[in-house]
Amino acid sequence: MLAVVKPQDVAENSPVERGALFLDARYPKWAQKVDPETINVAHAALCPLGQLYGTSESGCRTLGIDNYRDFLLQHGFAATPIGGYMKNVAAMNAGWRLEIERRH
Repeated sequence: MLAVVKPQDVAENSPVERGALFLDARYPKWAQKVDPETINVAHAALCPLGQLYGTSESGCRTLGIDNYRDFLLQHGFAATPIGGYMKNVAAMNAGWRLEIERRH
């Protein structure tokens, strides 16, 4: 079952918000192609970038992003272990579902 996330639960300028805005600019209609049921920033093929390009690393290469590890963290395509990795993964997955919902 998917977590219920309210807009106020996702911090403004959060990594997920930055990632969604990045995709809006670089991959219009991305939200229609990413499956919110399987989204998982802990898995390179299931994060939004991975679902669009095969893996998050492939997406970064295709988009010309050199320092992909920092980019993935800064744009919500991967979670940081700081403060609890699984907690961060769950929050980011929920944030991505909210961003997708906002675009439908």
